Amino acid sequence: MLSKPSTDPSVCSGKTHPSILSCLWRDMSKSIFSWEFLLRPDGNSEPELSIGPDGTTVYVALSWTQFFTNTWKGGFGQVPVFQGSIDANLANNVGGGGDADVDIGSTGTLHASTLIFFFNPQTRITQLGVSAITCPNADTSNNFSHCTGTR
Repeated sequence: MLSKPSTDPSVCSGKTHPSILSCLWRDMSKSIFSWEFLLRPDGNSEPELSIGPDGTTVYVALSWTQFFTNTWKGGFGQVPVFQGSIDANLANNVGGGGDADVDIGSTGTLHASTLIFFFNPQTRITQLGVSAITCPNADTSNNFSHCTGTR
């Protein structure tokens, strides 16, 4: 549970911060935030999140080496659990993770769109596309089996 930040200047007495505002900010950040690093062996970049009306929170980040979009899910204020790669099973010779956006709508449906790559091993030409993935009730269980996707 998030605690109310201190607005009492006495928490900064005797401290050598350049200003009282800076001191209060440092006190607030110690009391209301915690950091959880969502590390993956394939790396991640461009993290993004969406918080649904019931507090369900979905995080995505781009894999650096696998051409997928890594996905985590949890409740607001809880450590999220890795769900897998939301765009990993769209089709053969298709990779994702070029870019990603997520939104949990007012009905609780998770909407994800990712930049995908179509690989052609014969011509070595890569085409770009966009996936549109929908997960009713933000249900990402069983390797996204309840989600539907188009490209």
